[in-house]
Amino acid sequence: IEDTAIAMKFFGSQYDIHGGASELVFPHHEAEIVQAEAFTGKRPYVGYWLHTGLLNMGGRKMSKSRGNMICNRDILKSYDFRVLRFYLTSHHYRHKINFGEARLKEAGDELGSQVEVIDRFRELSASARSRTQPRLVRELEGLKILFMKAMDDDFDTPTALRVIQRMVNRLR
Repeated sequence: IEDTAIAMKFFGSQYDIHGGASELVFPHHEAEIVQAEAFTGKRPYVGYWLHTGLLNMGGRKMSKSRGNMICNRDILKSYDFRVLRFYLTSHHYRHKINFGEARLKEAGDELGSQVEVIDRFRELSASARSRTQPRLVRELEGLKILFMKAMDDDFDTPTALRVIQRMVNRLR
């Protein structure tokens, strides 16, 4: 009841997105739905439920009780928030993630490479790109459509990031 009351206080009787780990689907989130909809008479309580896979460290579920936990604030002492965001979104939100320092470093290197290429491309004026490389512009527009389709398909960020990598490869 506490979670439902807090959510309703801050988000209202209906809101768009609710997240939580896959282990909370039943009974926790099912109970929230029943409580909120019975109390308000409004359906649906939440438009989209994003149930995430578990985060593992060393092949085991990350948890305080196991002592294999790392906080975001500790990661952010060594890595830019964009690297952490890139690393996490390179996995589908419903799949488990095997967290590791080496994987985070790889994500940072990949992101840095992509940003460098995209920044160089941005330096060209939009009009110069369209005048001198209309085929490239059409290809990039097609990739943008593929990106949007991936995001519309259950928030498929790994596929969307592969599309961005195709863009970067095309711009090299």
